[in-house]
Amino acid sequence: MEHWSLSGWDSLTLWTDLTASLTSM
Repeated sequence: MEHWSLSGWDSLTLWTDLTASLTSM
């Protein structure tokens, strides 16, 4: 995946990563 904008993409990837780790628990 490529990061073009720090606006919504970065927060989106961060959010997905967070939810993934949360569901992994």
